[in-house]
Amino acid sequence: MMLTGSNLTIHCKSKDDDLETHVVQANQGYGVEFRVDFFGTTLIFCKASREHGHAEFDICEASRDRSRCSHYCKWGAAEDAIMGYKEGEEELDIFMCLASEKLFNLT
Repeated sequence: MMLTGSNLTIHCKSKDDDLETHVVQANQGYGVEFRVDFFGTTLIFCKASREHGHAEFDICEASRDRSRCSHYCKWGAAEDAIMGYKEGEEELDIFMCLASEKLFNLT
C-alpha cells in the first residue's frame, strides 16, 4: 500500500492471524504477503485511520481477487480514500472514502 498525505494507521488480520497495527508515513509503503488457502476462502480485512477519517475494508478476498490480482494486489491511500488496483493496471477498480468522524449539522 502506497500512501500520500498524512500518516495512516492500519491494522489487518484474518480469522487466524493478526498482522498487528502499523503506522505508515507519507510516501512510504506497507506490504503483506500471504497465500490463498486450498479452499479459496482466504479473507484479510483491515481497519485504516488517519486524522480526518477511517475505513474498514477487505484487502484480500479470495473470491473477488482471484481474477483481479492473482499474484500481486496493489492498494493506495490518499488523504480521503483507500484505492485498489487490478494487477498490472494503473487505473483503480476499488474506491472507498475514509468516513469522517466529524458530524455536520446542515440546518
